[in-house]
Amino acid sequence: MTPSERLDAFTGALGLLKNHNAQLTGELTAHYDGLSFQDIGAVIVLNAQGPSRMGNLATALGLAPATTTTLVDRLESSGYAQRRRSDTDRRVWLVELTSEGRTAVKTLDGLYRRAAEEMLAPLTDAEQETFVRLFVKVAHALNEADKQRQLDSD
Repeated sequence: MTPSERLDAFTGALGLLKNHNAQLTGELTAHYDGLSFQDIGAVIVLNAQGPSRMGNLATALGLAPATTTTLVDRLESSGYAQRRRSDTDRRVWLVELTSEGRTAVKTLDGLYRRAAEEMLAPLTDAEQETFVRLFVKVAHALNEADKQRQLDSD
């Protein structure tokens, strides 16, 4: 396979994965009626980061502060998150998951694991190990490049 053919095959596969991701996104938003995929992403970030300042949440999601405020309003009205004052600085408001939000994360994890199992299913065990090793390598490299771009832009 030539480099051009390899790139064509890869971009075609990415398109198929995009379609699969759209289906998964539809399942997620249907399961969590009233929440957008962006809202669900915020729940995942809050689970990973713990209680967060609004600005930190906005940065993690790549959103403007005003957009993040609206998003947190939706999460609060849905019962997935709450705002509270910081114990160390009463001027600071933190956003944190509620017990319902933590339960949602467990459900999301199950849906993502199912999606990962579906992706890996066509491969043999040896192919899965190779694929996962290479996929993790690419993901880490892209993450480092994103961090560097962010540092360069600051």
